[in-house]
Amino acid sequence: MLKNNITYKKLLHKSKEIGYVKEIFLPIIQVKGLPKVALNEIVVFEDDSIGVVSSIDHEIINILLL
Repeated sequence: MLKNNITYKKLLHKSKEIGYVKEIFLPIIQVKGLPKVALNEIVVFEDDSIGVVSSIDHEIINILLL
């Protein structure tokens, strides 16, 4: 869980953005969706694990799992 008790559900309610895992190549997760995401942005997954956006290629976002 993230510091300050920030959870996936709280962030989802705030951002109203959701993406879908397309493929997993640990430690890289490929995601579709998240139209407003930016490079180096922190992403929180449903299980409260976190990652950072490492690249954006058309509809596919590569996220480095931390």
